[in-house]
Amino acid sequence: MPIARFMKQLIEVCLITISALIPFSAQAGLMGNVVHAEYMFPEPFNVLKDLGTKTIGADPEFIMQLGQSEVTIDISDTSILITMFGADASFPSAPFSGFHFSFTDINPIANATVASAQDFNVGIYPIAAQDNDIFLNLEGQKIATDSSLTLAVSFVAEPVTTMLFALGLVIMGIVLISKTNSRFPQSSNMHQ
Repeated sequence: MPIARFMKQLIEVCLITISALIPFSAQAGLMGNVVHAEYMFPEPFNVLKDLGTKTIGADPEFIMQLGQSEVTIDISDTSILITMFGADASFPSAPFSGFHFSFTDINPIANATVASAQDFNVGIYPIAAQDNDIFLNLEGQKIATDSSLTLAVSFVAEPVTTMLFALGLVIMGIVLISKTNSRFPQSSNMHQ
C-alpha cells in the first residue's frame, strides 16, 4: 500500500522538521524576559532617570517618584500597567517627557496601544513601538491621584509559527486527498 508508506514518511519528515525548528522559536510574550526602563526628559534619548533592568515577573518591575506621586510600572505577558499613587502629578511639558522600555529576547513588537486609561488623556500623545522598544510620551499630562494606564502589546508572528502553520495545512491537505482517493478508487476497467 504505497499511500500508507508515503504518509508514514511524511509524518517522519514533519516530526524531524518540527524538532529542528523548536530550538529557534522565540517567546511570544514578555513574561520571564528582561526589560530596561528609562524616564526621558526633555528630549527623546535624553535619560533623566534610569529605572534599571529587571526580569519581568508577577510583581511590579519599576517604582519611581514623580513630584509627590509614586509611579508604579507592572509588566505582564502582553501589557504594561502604569499607575500613579499619592498626590496629583504632571509630566512636564517638553518635546518628550515619558518612558522608554527596551526588551530582550522577544519577538519584535508589532504595536503598543492604549487598552484602558483612567484619568490619562493619552489619545493625543504618541506611543511608538519599534523592534524591541516602546516609547510612551506623556508630555504635559496632568494626572489625578490613583490613575492608571494600560498599554496592550502585540508581537510580530515568529517565522517558526508561520512555517509550522503552513506545514500543518499541507499535511491536512495530503490527508484529505489520500482519504478521498481511498474512498473513490480509480479503476481502469470502470467503463467497460
